[in-house]
Amino acid sequence: MQIVTRVTSAVQRVFGMIAEEIGSQCQLIERQRVFTAASLAKTLVFGFLHNPRASWEELAEIAATCGASVSPQAIEQRFTPKLVAFLFRLCEAMTSQVVAASPAVIPLLERFHGVFLHDSTALPVPDEYAQEWPGCGGHQGAGEAGLKAQVRIDLSTGQLAALRLEPGRDPDQKTPLQRVGFPVGSLRIADLGYFCVKTLAVLHAEGVYFLSRMQSGTSLFHSDGQPLDLLAWLVANWNGVPLEWKILLGSEVRLPCRLVALRVPEEVASRRRQRLRDDARRKGRTPSGKSLVWCEWTIYVTNAESDQLSWKEIIVLYRARWQIELLFKLWKSHGCLDTPTSGTPQRQLATMLIRLLAVILQHWLLLASVWSMPQRSLTKAARTIRGYARSLVCCLDDAGRFEHLLTTLSNVVARTARIHTRKRNPSHWQLLHNPELLT
Repeated sequence: MQIVTRVTSAVQRVFGMIAEEIGSQCQLIERQRVFTAASLAKTLVFGFLHNPRASWEELAEIAATCGASVSPQAIEQRFTPKLVAFLFRLCEAMTSQVVAASPAVIPLLERFHGVFLHDSTALPVPDEYAQEWPGCGGHQGAGEAGLKAQVRIDLSTGQLAALRLEPGRDPDQKTPLQRVGFPVGSLRIADLGYFCVKTLAVLHAEGVYFLSRMQSGTSLFHSDGQPLDLLAWLVANWNGVPLEWKILLGSEVRLPCRLVALRVPEEVASRRRQRLRDDARRKGRTPSGKSLVWCEWTIYVTNAESDQLSWKEIIVLYRARWQIELLFKLWKSHGCLDTPTSGTPQRQLATMLIRLLAVILQHWLLLASVWSMPQRSLTKAARTIRGYARSLVCCLDDAGRFEHLLTTLSNVVARTARIHTRKRNPSHWQLLHNPELLT
C-alpha cells in the first residue's frame, strides 16, 4: 500500500527532522535535558490524538514512551509563548506536506484534474490576542479575538491541499486561497460566502473550472449583452424541470458561463425565508419581497459545458461540498478543536494548536486507512485511530514497525468503519458513482 508508506515517511519527517529544525529556530529547548523539540511535539500531538482532553498525567505517560521521563508539572511548564510560536510553525510545515491517497475510481471525478472543496471554520482564541488575531467582536458567541482556518481538500484523493490560518474577522472572499493553487483542468467548489465574479473570472482565465451557487442581486446578461431579469425569466419559463441558460455574469466582467436553476420544495423555501427574516431582524432590517421570492430558487453557475456536467451531476457535486463540513464536525465534535480550555492565554492558544495538529495527523491516518473505501465512516475510523495513538507513537522512530502497525490499523478500520448501501436516500458516494439515483 503506497499510501501507508507515504504517510509513514511524512509523519517521521514532521515529528523528526522538521520539528527539530523549527524548535532550534524558535529556541524551544534552551537547555536540553530530557525533552527534545521532536519528543515534545510527539508527546503533545499524539497525546491529544489519543485524548483531546488529555490531562498532564496522561501526557507524561506519552512522554515516557517517547523517551522523556518527566513529571506532569514539567509538561505544564512547557506551555509558553515559545511553544505557541513553535506550534504555529509546525502547523505550517505539516500542511505543506503532500499526502494523498490513490484517486477514487469514480468517473464523475476523473473528468477533472482534482475536485477541490473549499470552506472555512472558526477557531477560538483568547481575547488577549485580539490585536494579532482580531475576531468578530462577540457576534454569535465569537470573541474579540478569533482565528479562521481556510481549508481546501481534494475530494478524490483526500489530500489536505491547503490550510491557512487567518484572522477571524477577515471575510472568506478576501482569502488568497480563493484564486491560487488550483491545477489546470481542476474543479473548484465553494459556498456563497466565497462568491465573487472577479475571482471566478480569474479561475476561468487560468483554465480552472468552477461550480458555485449564485448570489442573488448579481447582474446578469443574455449572451448578446442584453440585461437579463432572471427572476421574471424563471417564473415565465418554469416547467417543472431544471432550467439551463447561457449567460454573461457580472456587470463589469461579463463572464460567459452556464446557469442552472431549479425550484426548491415549499418546505425548503419556508426554512430559507425564516432564516432570512431572523438574520434581518438581528440587523434591524426587514427583508425585501424580492429576496423572499429568491428563497424559492437554487441557482448554480459553472463554466463547465453541458456535455461535461449534466444538471444532475452539478447538484450531486455541489452537495459533495458537505463532505468538508462533515470533516469540520469530526474535528470539533471528536477532536474538541473548538472546545474552550482554562489556564493562561498561551496555554489556551497552545492547546487549540496542538488539537489542530492532532486532527491533521488524524486526517493523514484516515487517508492511509479508509479514504479509498466508498462506503466509509470517518467517525468510526477516527475512533479506532485514537485507540491506536499510543501504539503508533511508541514505534514512530522505526519506519518498518510503524508501517506494519499502520497496515494493521488499515485492515481493522476497513472491516469496522463501513456504512451500508441505502436504497432510499442514497449516500454521497452512491450518488457520485451514479448521479441518476438523485431524485
